[in-house]
Amino acid sequence: MGKSLRSHASITSRWPTAHTQNMVETGMATILRFRLVAALALYVTSLVLPGLHLVDYDPVLGIQILLTGWYGFLILELAWAANVFFIAAVIATLREKSLGAGYLATTAFAVGLLSLRAKQWIANHAHIDYLGSGFYVWMAAFALLAISSFAARNERAATANA
Repeated sequence: MGKSLRSHASITSRWPTAHTQNMVETGMATILRFRLVAALALYVTSLVLPGLHLVDYDPVLGIQILLTGWYGFLILELAWAANVFFIAAVIATLREKSLGAGYLATTAFAVGLLSLRAKQWIANHAHIDYLGSGFYVWMAAFALLAISSFAARNERAATANA
């Protein structure tokens, strides 16, 4: 009888640890999904805000920049490529590749910063007066995804070591 009680105690003492571990992993996945949704919400919001203010022209919305910004490659304005890195980071996040997602989102942020040196909007050859609020929200999406990806990586490592 004493032997079966010890076996029972051994089994039940392991169950809460495994159960708790599963709850922690589920909670981390939920937090990462929330962060991803927040980053995507920022990105989508940036599309409806003015991204550029031009001299003698109406402001250019983020969606217009997304659809036509690739023309910038013709004059070596490469900031539009940040969108490609961001989408790759989102895919990496969905595949639970936190480290890769962090590097891709960081690259998106760095490439996006090239917008600061842009002088001309290629679509109508207008001079850029200043960057609009959409630019800053766009950059915030990259930063949030980068920070949350690296945080998720650290959280997973800390949980694995516990």
